[in-house]
Amino acid sequence: MDANMKEAERWLRQGERDLLGARNSCRSGNFEWACFQAQQSAEKSLKALLYARGFRRILTHSVYELIREVGQFEPSFLELKAGAKALDSAYIMARYPDSIVGCQRRNKIPHFRRCKIPHLRRNKIPQSYRNTIPQPGPT
Repeated sequence: MDANMKEAERWLRQGERDLLGARNSCRSGNFEWACFQAQQSAEKSLKALLYARGFRRILTHSVYELIREVGQFEPSFLELKAGAKALDSAYIMARYPDSIVGCQRRNKIPHFRRCKIPHLRRNKIPQSYRNTIPQPGPT
C-alpha cells in the first residue's frame, strides 16, 4: 500500500470514530458537541478520499469546500452540499460561546437540541468513500 493510501486509511478511521462519538454525544444530550464531532467526521472522511486520490496537503476545514473538490472526480458527492453547509455552521457555533447572537443557551437552540444534522442521521460520507476507493487485496 502506498503512502497516500496509508494516510487515507488513517484519516478515514479517525472520521469513523468521530462519527461514533457524535452519535454517542447526541444520545447523551451533548448536542453541540455531537454537531462538532459530526463536522469533524465529514471533514476527515473527505480528506481521506482526497489523500487516496493523490492529494498531499489539504488545508481547508470546510466540508462544503471539500465536497466541491471531491465532486470534481466523484459527482455523486455534490448532492451532499446542503448538509455540508449545516455541518460547517455547526463547526463554529458548537465551539465558541460568543458565536450565538443573544443570550440563548446552546442546548436550547433547535439546531443542536434535535441533532438535525443529516450527517448524524445517515452518514453517507465514510460509506461513500468505502464504495469509491478500491480496497487493497491481501498482502
